[in-house]
Amino acid sequence: MAEALDAADIVIGGAAGALPPVIGWAAATNAIGIESLVLFLIIFLWTPPHFWALALFKVGDYAAAGIPMMPNVAGETSTRRQIFAYSLLLAPIGVLPWVLDFASGFYGVVSPRSAPASSGTRGKY
Repeated sequence: MAEALDAADIVIGGAAGALPPVIGWAAATNAIGIESLVLFLIIFLWTPPHFWALALFKVGDYAAAGIPMMPNVAGETSTRRQIFAYSLLLAPIGVLPWVLDFASGFYGVVSPRSAPASSGTRGKY
């Protein structure tokens, strides 16, 4: 089991977790396309606010286990601000598949509205 050393581990882990679309695209096309990089960015920007929102609900459990999640290290208010900031970044990046014409118009309408909802902010900044 990897040891959590810092509240930024979620951001670093998000990069590792966002690599599969790039790797899959490269394996299938023998190139790294803009499509795979956009998918990387979407997953990378989605991961931290998603896990921080969950950590807000389990702040006591993480503290008891000695795992330095954002709410335990920076506080709940700061964590909510970080979630909001990542969601603001995610909304325009999330629309790029539609803008770059590799997703439908329905996706282009729904994706920017989904960023705050999927990260758990629900208006709590």
